[in-house]
Amino acid sequence: MLNLSPLFYTTIENGNCLHNALDISPAERDRISGARTEIRKCLRDGIPSELKRMGYLSGLPQPRFFTQGSWAYKTLNAPATCPPQQADLDDGCYLPLSFVQEVQRPRVAAGVFFSVAENALKPLVAQNKWKLDTSKATCIRIVISSSAHIDIPLYAIPDDEFEKLLSRRLVLDKSISSSQTDQWSALPSDKVLLAHREKDWMPSDPRQLKDWFLAEVAAKGEQFRRVVRYLKAFRDWQWDSSGPSSVLLMAAAAPLFKKYDGRDDRAFQHVVNHLPARLRDGVLNPTDKTESFTGRLGEKGVEEAAKAFEGLRETIRAARDTHPPVACALMRKKFGSRFPDEPERVKRDTELPNDDDALSHVLPIPWPHFKNIGRISISVTQHKSEEGDCLGPYQSDGIKLPTDIWLNFKAEHTFRDGIVIHWQVVNTGQEARDANNLRGGFDTRGSEIWETTRYTGKHWVECFAVDSKRNISLARSGKFYVNIA
Repeated sequence: MLNLSPLFYTTIENGNCLHNALDISPAERDRISGARTEIRKCLRDGIPSELKRMGYLSGLPQPRFFTQGSWAYKTLNAPATCPPQQADLDDGCYLPLSFVQEVQRPRVAAGVFFSVAENALKPLVAQNKWKLDTSKATCIRIVISSSAHIDIPLYAIPDDEFEKLLSRRLVLDKSISSSQTDQWSALPSDKVLLAHREKDWMPSDPRQLKDWFLAEVAAKGEQFRRVVRYLKAFRDWQWDSSGPSSVLLMAAAAPLFKKYDGRDDRAFQHVVNHLPARLRDGVLNPTDKTESFTGRLGEKGVEEAAKAFEGLRETIRAARDTHPPVACALMRKKFGSRFPDEPERVKRDTELPNDDDALSHVLPIPWPHFKNIGRISISVTQHKSEEGDCLGPYQSDGIKLPTDIWLNFKAEHTFRDGIVIHWQVVNTGQEARDANNLRGGFDTRGSEIWETTRYTGKHWVECFAVDSKRNISLARSGKFYVNIA
């Protein structure tokens, strides 16, 4: 097995790796940040002026602003293909609730809010030769260059909280001073409304999702944030537009993530291994269980995404099982040129034997591989004894198991008939060698097999769907790793 982690992430300053290649340039970041400052100033002055011109004479509010989305999460990636992709910044614009509603009924329609904000922005857009895009239902988009845009969703918050913020002299606008920060916690979380061009107002609080994600990063570590960025990088290379949303990928990855110190390749692979099934099962908004992120994508889009990540899963497995130059070529097909083509930096995996002597008992695959015209995977459960009480599932490369645990391996596939399931069980380590039980061959025992934990080390099981007439492999599960203490 290969260790591809140096090509995913390095702590060397300005080192060549996928993670560093995803960053937008300092100049681009400054340009986007500067445009945000200009837009905020324009709206802060222009919204009251536009409201006054429309006949509103008292209580004219100045908006407040909060940056949200990938810029706030620190998961922003540079565009993979530009055009059509662009780096984006989401900057929410907030007005006091008293100005837009009485109790729960809007007094100022959301459409007026959009109109006022857009009219205020038009001179600035024209001056900078930007483009004003009003086609989005939940925001105003300003395209500031061929490679970047700023989205401005419009919100309403309770006016008493707004006044409290002012009386406490809490300055909420980052553009006033670079040393001041957005005070998200100062706003209530249950009465925030989002302006919608077609639905008027709808409950929506972006702070909750931001707080959830930052809590996940705090609990899981920065490696989790990097894995999210790798998922987005793959998405951006596979889809010029559409594809699974960033929030969907974040929410899907969080419960799948497992930390591997110094091994971003394994942390990423672990998430990708289980992501297709999670997408097909459905992914909800972690802060609002009534909202389905996969529902937004639609059944067809979910299946397309699941198949794409299955392809990525097979590519990672193949890359780690081959030689460094081939591994780099395979990974660049999934990430583009941003994945380094530097095979000399690829390492051998020290956690699993790779030398010829240690793995000489592993027989090569005897069938020519036709193509993946179906899917096959392995699911595993733990038991006290063979066919005994179930102790729960076991995931590939999971926790170290004690000895004398029985494992039930099931081959789950999409084929109906005409295939034979072949299993390859491989033991490694000195204990198995001393017991003359390294195994490594192939056998047919139906669609499920029973094995028991016995020898310390990392071992694996793999199954193959073989066409019984043509004697060719139609699909392989990939290695399912079992760790034994």
